[in-house]
Amino acid sequence: MLRRWFGRGDAGEEKKEQATIERMEKGLEKPDAPNVTVTDAPTDFVPPRRIVREDESEMHELIEPNKAPETVPTHPAEYLKPWKGYHGYIGDFEARCAIRHDGQYLIRLEDVRGQTNILICVGEPLRHDKRWRRPGMPKEAEEDPDPVIRVRTHVVEKDKRGYFSIEDDYCFESVEDLLGFYVFHGEKWKLAAQLRYAVPRRNFEFRPRYIERKKKLGSGIYGDVFLAAINYPGFWNEQAVGKAVKQGRTNSAELSRKMIEEGRILLNLSHPNVVQMYGWCLDNHPFMLLLQYLPDGSLDLFLLEKFEYTSLHHLVQFALDAAQGLAYIHSQKIIHRNISARSCLLTRKGNVKISDFELSVKGCYYRMRKAERLPTRYVAPESLICFVFIAKSDCYTFGNLLFEIFSGGTIPYENLPSDEIRENILCGITNKLPSRTPDSLVKFTEERIWGYTFIERPNANEIVDFLENLLKEMKDKAKVATVGEEDEELNRNEAKSRKNRLHCKVRREDLLEEFCPMQVSTA
Repeated sequence: MLRRWFGRGDAGEEKKEQATIERMEKGLEKPDAPNVTVTDAPTDFVPPRRIVREDESEMHELIEPNKAPETVPTHPAEYLKPWKGYHGYIGDFEARCAIRHDGQYLIRLEDVRGQTNILICVGEPLRHDKRWRRPGMPKEAEEDPDPVIRVRTHVVEKDKRGYFSIEDDYCFESVEDLLGFYVFHGEKWKLAAQLRYAVPRRNFEFRPRYIERKKKLGSGIYGDVFLAAINYPGFWNEQAVGKAVKQGRTNSAELSRKMIEEGRILLNLSHPNVVQMYGWCLDNHPFMLLLQYLPDGSLDLFLLEKFEYTSLHHLVQFALDAAQGLAYIHSQKIIHRNISARSCLLTRKGNVKISDFELSVKGCYYRMRKAERLPTRYVAPESLICFVFIAKSDCYTFGNLLFEIFSGGTIPYENLPSDEIRENILCGITNKLPSRTPDSLVKFTEERIWGYTFIERPNANEIVDFLENLLKEMKDKAKVATVGEEDEELNRNEAKSRKNRLHCKVRREDLLEEFCPMQVSTA
């Protein structure tokens, strides 16, 4: 069998080659190429086919190595979110309260001069401290399985190469590697502490994925106020009011700090006449507080719309509910500093709950050191003179709340400029309670609640006792048989005085004024 490969040629050359092949098959011509062999031609011989080379441009392709996708450097805190002991931006006070035993630790974040630091707080036994060891100390104290601890905070530092470390001996490429090393190799740590037990999140520490924003309700001191749904065990699809710090403000860091202080106060409050706080979300900015949602709104709006249809019994009950809430707040060593009708919310059953703790402070005495925005028309004389707030300053402000309740939502010193309002307060000129106010309550308010000095004023518990006795007397001496009949009688009457009442809702921002302590000259 003869096999030969031919290259490209024209038609004449092909004929010559075909004739040469025929002669070689008949034995008339010998092959002249070393790669051509002559054999007996088979009967089923097939002439070789022509191979045409393809264009090189179609055979070759440009192959480039795949480049790794450019990734944006991930914030180290992203590694911490699934970590069991991660608590976001909680404060140092909350961290120290959460750690109770040796080896407990948690991880938190802190913003310092525009940079986010990762902090590890860990409980260390005091027996490792030389100051704790005293001559003659019993051995049992040193070997106590549950010793007295202190909480130390260690900063995770990042060097120029991008490595993370707590001490000089060890550095790691990621925060995750760093934590894993100190959890499983705590004995190599020179700082005399071991990361044994991560402090889990508490029920009031929500992650952002558990909070669903529904709609915006308005704006407050911090920023946006919105309706939210909490999808979390124990709060499944629970409606709440969310308060978030508005980003982009020059004082957003200060507002975030104040929001945490408000949440810290509300977490420890539990009373039927105080709004409940569900929790907070401090994993990232903006911070959020989640409070109890009361769809019936604030007391001032209710009074503006339905004052003529509300019985005197219900008005006194509003005052009693607010007084009971204020008495509880004072029992927890808290000064509210913003008692008013707009700070009271109504439940579906008509009960009053005190809210708006943005200006509240912890303690029995508070002295202003820097400028603040306060509702000047509600403050007590000592707050204007000495910039001092005590529990009985709230009692003075409670008198203005009584004026709002029995006047149908009218704000104190209505239509007066701020300078004249301050002059009236300093001169002891108060608002005149309307005729619908019970006579005994008028006398008690003017002579005691609005006392110029705090010594003359009653405390919140005395106000509660007075209102309870007043409500009992009203039930005994009522002209109508029941409160329900009184309400029906009020509903049958046309609100003739409604036409004369031109009061409208006042924005909270309009009631706040710059309140700055003045430097008194001693020369």
